[in-house]
Amino acid sequence: THLPHARLTAKLLRQIGNILGEDHEVFDGVSVRLDDLNEPVPDVCVAKGGLTALVLTPTDCALVIEVSDSTARKDRLLKAPLYGKAGIPELWIVDLNTLETVVHRGPSDKGWHEIISVPFTNELTAQFDGKISLTINDL
Repeated sequence: THLPHARLTAKLLRQIGNILGEDHEVFDGVSVRLDDLNEPVPDVCVAKGGLTALVLTPTDCALVIEVSDSTARKDRLLKAPLYGKAGIPELWIVDLNTLETVVHRGPSDKGWHEIISVPFTNELTAQFDGKISLTINDL
């Protein structure tokens, strides 16, 4: 992991963690079991609070964030469809190469119903909680 990737991940964790209520927790480095073959480890995962399982499942997750630099192609072409097909409600791919966040909403068996690109200068708001609203450039 490169320093800009690690720095942005830490800032996202801190910012989201400061906003969240007690009904959700923010994690880094925790597996999400999508199916028997796929258990990715997103950079940031917002999940229901108080879970006791060893790994998270898609129904536990409210928001998954992948910070992309050298992993951008893999995150967009491999991970994003897997997250959507598994039912993750919202995915943000924060791309340090293009300076935009690709927001995925409306998971489906084909991937996603909605995919929009948000420049780092614009505000992002989480679908599950409107209090989680941030601008990447301001972090």
